[in-house]
Amino acid sequence: MRSPLVFLILFLTNFAQAQINCPGKSILTINRPTGEGNKTFPYTYEYNCKNPSLPTVIHIPGGPGLSSIGSNPLANMNVNVISTDPRGSGANANYWTAGGKEKNLSTEKVADDIIAIIESQKLKNYSLHGSSFGTAVATVAASKLEKAKSNFLPKSIILEGVVGRAEQEGEQSSATRKVFDEIKTEAGFCITCKLDSLQGPLSPTQIGNLMETLQSLGKDTAAGVVKGYTTEQLTEMGKENAKPLGPNELRVYNSIACKEYFLKGITDTTYSKGELTGPSGGSCKDQKRDQPFDSKAWQVKTKTYYVVGTSDNFTPLAQARYHFENQTNSSKEVICVPRGGHTPLKYNMANCSAQVFSKMSAGVDIGPNDLSNCGAVAQRNSFTCGQ
Repeated sequence: MRSPLVFLILFLTNFAQAQINCPGKSILTINRPTGEGNKTFPYTYEYNCKNPSLPTVIHIPGGPGLSSIGSNPLANMNVNVISTDPRGSGANANYWTAGGKEKNLSTEKVADDIIAIIESQKLKNYSLHGSSFGTAVATVAASKLEKAKSNFLPKSIILEGVVGRAEQEGEQSSATRKVFDEIKTEAGFCITCKLDSLQGPLSPTQIGNLMETLQSLGKDTAAGVVKGYTTEQLTEMGKENAKPLGPNELRVYNSIACKEYFLKGITDTTYSKGELTGPSGGSCKDQKRDQPFDSKAWQVKTKTYYVVGTSDNFTPLAQARYHFENQTNSSKEVICVPRGGHTPLKYNMANCSAQVFSKMSAGVDIGPNDLSNCGAVAQRNSFTCGQ
């Protein structure tokens, strides 16, 4: 059964013009193969055009399985934005009703759908912006375009929360515990006292998972939320955070993440006696990671920007460094955000993100003056920000 969101988007698609409405939003579709015989499905994406003269950025969300259509993830940036959902999820859940199978879900297949958008629109003045899992998709898409000697190559690749390779045993959970220990030491207040007050309304697992999610926003943001929000607000936030992925999103996640990225899949973090413990459980169950992702296999020449937070517990710095060191042909720049989290541009660089993003979408070098409005929150050409 299709979700109400998919019905709505398909309804709106019937009224979308073939040409992009600019300024304005257009819901568009292209016919894509499911991978099962001659079966196809209408792949949906959203084009938010502000001005035809501006560069376009294709946003590829994380997960795998998260959606960006309808959220305008780059709303504050001075660019036109194409928002995407992966096949099988969100606006493209009709992949399943069209006969799509798990075996045809992979990073490469998601990248092929992005390439189809590019070729359909004949894009030239554009960049790829990947967040988390989207960084792997952006890398694969650019690499395939270059290998095919396409006429529609991106000007740049912008990566946040960089995935460089399949996760090593305990990599993410170790980073989560490390960041939590640092926050407790540096917060300037009894953060565990506040978390202890959530016990009862929230389970130890709900508290642990909430704290893990808050830490992904950066150490200062996480500490500020715990300190500034009331117990009632944090409780509500914890309950909202505990909501599981929808069945389609979980199906996409398990089909891709378990084969390519994680040993256990979605796991739980537990808060107990002032400490975070875990991971426990795991959504992958009996599936095996038999197709481990490695960015080294997808070389690119396109200008690539790595926007990294030193406190990213979801994709620790070793992931970004691996990607950087194993891309041997591209022109590369690193923007390091001390104490920053998984998506620094949105949560840790608010004062200068639009200026920096404009430079990155144009594929030009980032100079010291471009970061002047950032104050102490961003540095160039370092993975550790001098720490």
